[in-house]
Amino acid sequence: MGLVQEKRQSSVLKMKLVAEILTGNLFYVEVGEDDTVANLKKAIGKQENLPGDRLILLLDAEERYSLDKDEAFLKDYGVEDSSHIYVFFRPQETIAAASASPSTPKESASSEPAHSMDSEIGVTNADNTDEANEDEEAPRHENASDEANEPPASVDQE
Repeated sequence: MGLVQEKRQSSVLKMKLVAEILTGNLFYVEVGEDDTVANLKKAIGKQENLPGDRLILLLDAEERYSLDKDEAFLKDYGVEDSSHIYVFFRPQETIAAASASPSTPKESASSEPAHSMDSEIGVTNADNTDEANEDEEAPRHENASDEANEPPASVDQE
């Protein structure tokens, strides 16, 4: 039976991912092709002696994707061999708030986050259209008000 189990383990394809921490340090981490985001966080935490429960992972692809569902499979996010993963840390107070007593009603929490890290690190989110609209509503130039007070060139001035 040990031989069958050994064959099963060797048939699991490994992926070697490039991970980069905010400091710019690069390292490689190996995970199975069928591993979850939680497995990747554990592997990074164990290998680099980092707090796995505070890790935020972003996949660097054509667009950056937040690997935010621990139970999701890496392949569902498009992670493949030699993918580049950015590693960030959730602040300590966020962890403490998440593990707060269940007596705190969830309805009292705001539906909008007080601060979104995604906007700071360039994560694409279809719901964030405010930034795109800012470019369209550019402020008028200082001389725009002067031009408004002048009559059009085609009007005869008496």
